[in-house]
Amino acid sequence: RLHPDDPSERIGEYLFGRYKRQFFVGCCICIAQMLTGSMALMFYSTFIFSQGTSLSYHESIITAAYLNLAYFLSAIVAIPILHHFGRRAALIGGFCAIAVDEIILGVFSFIGNDTGQKATIIIFFVVYQLSIGTILWLYNAEILHAKGLGMATLVLWSWAFIIALVTKPMVEHLKVYGTFWIFAGFSIISLVFIFVRVPETKGMTRQEIDAAFRFGARLPKERLKTLSRYSDSEFDNVN
Repeated sequence: RLHPDDPSERIGEYLFGRYKRQFFVGCCICIAQMLTGSMALMFYSTFIFSQGTSLSYHESIITAAYLNLAYFLSAIVAIPILHHFGRRAALIGGFCAIAVDEIILGVFSFIGNDTGQKATIIIFFVVYQLSIGTILWLYNAEILHAKGLGMATLVLWSWAFIIALVTKPMVEHLKVYGTFWIFAGFSIISLVFIFVRVPETKGMTRQEIDAAFRFGARLPKERLKTLSRYSDSEFDNVN
């Protein structure tokens, strides 16, 4: 059990102190995950199919069931696969593929191609679970201590609630294609954020990760290892 005086036990350290950079990145990745539209598809897949395709309500329910099966199976496959890839690379690849997929989904919706819409949504779920949907939990567990991880998870589900509120009005007013073109735009913004602010953490210790966020991920690995061995007081005084 951590001592109450441990910095990782103090909320202020995540908001204003030594862990603020990784907490900011962790929360932004949580928000970015929600802004892919993943929860919109999970919560409203039946409604989206009934609005955006010629499928009947019953056919939409059956299609949504197959989509969720694909989502489940992809999650099982993702665990061993992502063990071999860098976290940053998985995030970059995931957001890039999802942005392209959602643009194509919007095109199929715009021209009324039901088969294309179903195919791109299946691809979305597979890509999502092979990248962002799974890697978020792994990455945040690596960069955040227990209390920070709990706070970031609160941010994640708060945004899931927001997406649940706005998806139906968006589809009704902007149609399926407009809704997912907006989500694609957010995915592109998230991709830029990953390039600029998210360091790789695969193979790094917790101390090295703290050093990477404090002093810059582009420092040579040997330098990060040296910095990670400093005590808290020495760590705070490094320029």
